[in-house]
Amino acid sequence: MQCSFQCLIHLYLIIILILILLLIIMIMGVLFFAVRSSNSNVCNVYLQLNEIMIYILCAVKIV
Repeated sequence: MQCSFQCLIHLYLIIILILILLLIIMIMGVLFFAVRSSNSNVCNVYLQLNEIMIYILCAVKIV
C-alpha cells in the first residue's frame, strides 16, 4: 500500500484535467451560441475567454 500517496496524486491530476476539459467544452458551447445569436457579442465572449484562460493557467501553476 505504499503507492497510495502516489495514486492519490495521480487521481488529483486526472480530476483537474477532466475539469479543464469540461471548461473547454463549456467555452466552445458559449462561443457557438454567441456566434449564432449575434456577432456583436463575440468580442465580449473573447474577453471572458481570456479571463477564463488566465484562471486556468493560474490553477495549473498552483498545482
